[in-house]
Amino acid sequence: MIQISFADAKSAGKRKQSKREHFLPEMDQAVLSWRVVGAAVRLRHQPIHKEEEQ
Repeated sequence: MIQISFADAKSAGKRKQSKREHFLPEMDQAVLSWRVVGAAVRLRHQPIHKEEEQ
């Protein structure tokens, strides 16, 4: 009977990640949602209302 090492046992059930499986989680972290971008733009470009003197 052949004894396997811990490293062999750890990687026995795993397969190599495809490019797609690697790319999608990376984009989820890197790309902002449109809601976040829109909120940042609205905050930056809100019109300034000066109070009218009476």
